[in-house]
Amino acid sequence: ITIGYLLTKTAFCFLINTCFAQSDPRPPLWTLNANSKLSIAFASQNNHQPESAFGHVFLVVHQQDPPEPNAKVIEFVGRLDSFGDMLATIHDKVDGRYRVLEFSEKSLDYDLENRDLYLLELKVEARQIKQFLAGMDDRLGRTYPYTFAKYNCAYYLALLLEEQNWLRKNVSDQTYVEPVDLMKFVDDTRIRRNSFIPS
Repeated sequence: ITIGYLLTKTAFCFLINTCFAQSDPRPPLWTLNANSKLSIAFASQNNHQPESAFGHVFLVVHQQDPPEPNAKVIEFVGRLDSFGDMLATIHDKVDGRYRVLEFSEKSLDYDLENRDLYLLELKVEARQIKQFLAGMDDRLGRTYPYTFAKYNCAYYLALLLEEQNWLRKNVSDQTYVEPVDLMKFVDDTRIRRNSFIPS
C-alpha cells in the first residue's frame, strides 16, 4: 500500500466522519418483530471524487425490502475535526465510535452523490437479531481507537458479526481492512439474498 493510496483513503474517511459529534449518543429504540431483517450495506465509490473511491459500509436493521425510511443504520465513524487529524490517522489513532441513524439519512446522502447501494441480507432469525442488538446500547456510549488502514468502519462492524460467528474470516488477522471486505468475510451459509438500490 502506497502513501498516495492512504492519503486518498483518508480524504474519503474525512468526508464520512466529520459529523462524529452530531449523532445522539443515547441508546436507540429497536423495533423488532418476526419480519425483522439484518443486512450489510455497501455504498459504491464515487469516481468523480477521490475521497469516495473506496466506498463505505454499514449495517441496516429493517422490516421491508428495500429498507423503510425509518429503518435503523449502525455504522462506525472516527472523530476527525481537521485535515491534520485525518492525516494523523495514517500513523496514529483518533477516537471512533458506533452510532445509529435512520436509513433515510444515509440513502439521501448517497442519492445526492449519485452512489448506488448494495445490500447483503444475512440469513438470521429475529431472535438472533435481538441478541445481536442487545450488546449495542453499551457500545454506543464508548470510544474506540480509529485508523484508516485497519481500525475503521468495516473492522468494527466485523467485530460485531464475529461475536455471532457469522463470518468466515477473523478480521483481527487482517493487515488492512477495506469497506467491501466486510461483505467478502461473511460466511456463505449466512447469506440470504443480495439486492441493489440504484441512486
